[in-house]
Amino acid sequence: MPDSDDKDIIDRCQSGDQSAFRQLMQLYQPYAYSLAFKLLCNEEDARDCVQESFIRVWKHVRNFKRDHKFKTWLYKIVTNICLDRLRRRKKQHLRQIPLSEVLDVAVFTSDDAEEKLSNLEMASIIERLVDGLSPRQRAVFVLRDLEQLELAEIASVLNLSSTNVKSHLYYARKNIRVLLSKQEIPE
Repeated sequence: MPDSDDKDIIDRCQSGDQSAFRQLMQLYQPYAYSLAFKLLCNEEDARDCVQESFIRVWKHVRNFKRDHKFKTWLYKIVTNICLDRLRRRKKQHLRQIPLSEVLDVAVFTSDDAEEKLSNLEMASIIERLVDGLSPRQRAVFVLRDLEQLELAEIASVLNLSSTNVKSHLYYARKNIRVLLSKQEIPE
């Protein structure tokens, strides 16, 4: 996992070194994409959010504080962009087309058919699990249970107290348990 060896890269980015920024993107793009995909359950939206996130990183990398982990800072940016997108969807009452209905759309990250199917299955399961959760509950659930972040990191990413994180996580898991008791989610 990056973060331990990237101090030099971040120093160079903060000095305006574009090749260092490309290096930073290569290191962290998989993490950013994984988070965005799990929050949005849509590959195209996830790619757009990751692209927007790295644009923001480039614009604000000089403001990055050394006492924080870069990955946590990046997750904060990605999460905020995804939450904004989720709120817009909800506000506009946009119907998200289930990924199972768009199997033939070639917007997957790999040409490997097995990986495509795996992405589709994972997105479908996550989509069903988080359906009905508020964007904040969804973010807490994804960050904690799918991305394995510590509560303190989640609090930092979402600008919440640890108590609020625990509360959102409790209600997210409770809602998911109710959903699981009503329908069968494949493992």
